[in-house]
Amino acid sequence: MNNSRWLKTSQILKNFKVFPRKRFGQHFLVNFNILRKIVEIANISPDDVVLEVGSGVGNLTYLLSQKARLVLGIEFDKNLLPVLNEVLQGQPNVKIFQGDALRLNLKELFKGLNFPNKLVSNLPYNIATPLIVSYLKTYPQIKEMVVTIQKELAQKMIATPKSKSYSALSLKVQFFADPQIVMELSPNVFKPPPKVKSVVMKIVRLTSPKVAVEDVDLFFKIISASFAYPRKTILNSLISSQFFLLSQEELAESLKEGSIDLKTRAEALNLEEFTNLYRTIKTKLN
Repeated sequence: MNNSRWLKTSQILKNFKVFPRKRFGQHFLVNFNILRKIVEIANISPDDVVLEVGSGVGNLTYLLSQKARLVLGIEFDKNLLPVLNEVLQGQPNVKIFQGDALRLNLKELFKGLNFPNKLVSNLPYNIATPLIVSYLKTYPQIKEMVVTIQKELAQKMIATPKSKSYSALSLKVQFFADPQIVMELSPNVFKPPPKVKSVVMKIVRLTSPKVAVEDVDLFFKIISASFAYPRKTILNSLISSQFFLLSQEELAESLKEGSIDLKTRAEALNLEEFTNLYRTIKTKLN
């Protein structure tokens, strides 16, 4: 993208009277050098089909289109569609879809197209957590994600047991992938500047999940229930969640059979230990 094109994008914002919407979690990434670094981090090749969630005003979309075979963008805000049409005119390898990325069935949406193998996005803050977990779980075709998200959220994804940021999110992401923080960003590279710190994160899908689990939904529900009441022991948290049709005695037995101390908290358990708990609970539910 040359300077004239870049200035044109800023002018388009004024022409279309587009303003970032807080309720959509919009913070447009407007620093050209940062956008270029994100594309470099994603290591886009001419064979890659890239998904971008939250195409915004199209600046990252345009840069991706210069490297990728195809860029598939999803934008929720209908007011941005005329802007995207203007910024991306003349780019035959870009297709923009309007809708809620959390609700859309991507297999249906991209029917007849090559399915994306990479996700590269400045994710809207209000959908980042559920979207990353959902896409890791639902779309194994997406082998790599390079996303701009809140630093606090990224720290949870890379956290280890007994650390301050360790949570259900840590386990769910690490079950599928290897997450790492690549670069921290100044609020000033966004319009408007967010009040929280942001980072660029790279999430690489593992060849296979770290532990063998037949029912991922049940496994994740057990993890979520275990962390639902962080100050309680894992036994009391499971009891309080009222999710399982198991008595207090059966839950206690499940923990004991999984070699888990009844007085421990969820934050102390790793993936393998949660797998043991999953197996004992699953046996009792059956």
